Amino acid sequence: MYLNNRVTKLENCMSPKRTHVVGYSASERTEQEAVKAYCIENELDPGQFEDGDYGKVIVVQRVSVSPDNT
Repeated sequence: MYLNNRVTKLENCMSPKRTHVVGYSASERTEQEAVKAYCIENELDPGQFEDGDYGKVIVVQRVSVSPDNT
């Protein structure tokens, strides 16, 4: 095995996985629909995505509020 291969393997093991941020509006869709749409847009497998194989997942739910809180 060449030294270059060893370094590449070590870099792949030590590098952090990607962080995915999924944002959706609560009035438009559910969390599952938003995650599925994100996976389709980024060509990711939804099963592996939910298991955390692609890295950390942050789901942000946006809720619309009126200025006078009604």
